[in-house]
Amino acid sequence: MYNENFVNNSGQGASCVIPEEVKRFNWGAFFWGWIWGLFNKSYLTLIGLAVGLLSYIIAFVFGIIAGVSGQSAIAGLMFLLIALTNIISAIAGLALSIWFGVKGNDWAWQNKTWKSLKHFHDVQRIWAIVGFVLIGFGVVGIVAAMVLPSLLMNTNQLKDRTALLKSVSTVQQASLMAEAMDVKCDLSSEGLTKCFGDQLIGKADGSRLELADGNILEFNGDGACYDKGNCYVKVIAGKLNEKIGLYVEKGVVKVDYNDVNNITEKYRRK
Repeated sequence: MYNENFVNNSGQGASCVIPEEVKRFNWGAFFWGWIWGLFNKSYLTLIGLAVGLLSYIIAFVFGIIAGVSGQSAIAGLMFLLIALTNIISAIAGLALSIWFGVKGNDWAWQNKTWKSLKHFHDVQRIWAIVGFVLIGFGVVGIVAAMVLPSLLMNTNQLKDRTALLKSVSTVQQASLMAEAMDVKCDLSSEGLTKCFGDQLIGKADGSRLELADGNILEFNGDGACYDKGNCYVKVIAGKLNEKIGLYVEKGVVKVDYNDVNNITEKYRRK
């Protein structure tokens, strides 16, 4: 509610008495500084622009000196001065913003003619709302920049773990099928590719087999290698890879189910 007896003396310059209804903190002036000042004929706020430009020029000059000096000591000193300039500029900017916020309503009322007290407050409220909204977007952006990479990384890791477990299961099933069909193949790249390649959908290239889901199997075990640890199939899914031991029993290539169980337990536990 506004006082019906209120006298609108806006726009009369520094000599006019500021009504009590006007004396509030101006968030628009705080957030927008000299931009708010230009629209509200409060040109003292241009001090903020001058301070910003001055600090930029000083930092630029220090940067030029650091670049052309050719001496690490001078360059280090210049970079220190740039950092100090930025710190001082930030402190001065905050102090000016608070000053603008405290004096903003007084300046706007004195320097610009308003239709009514309501008109004045409505306009200043819009400046404040836009400022708060932009600050909110900025905070959301900073939080998103901090959280999203970790979230995407965890999502990709989960995807790779799921794909790895699927491929490990596929290898296990192929081994069981080969045993059931009495497929005999030796522990050579050619033999392993034949043994597993006939059971799996994908593109075989020597000891490397590409599965339909994009995962990769790499066989190791050229020659007659019957000792566990020397012969294995490496399952590759994204950035993850695990080795499953292979061995021959009665001419049939089998996978080491201890490795299969360990891998399954490892990635399901995460």
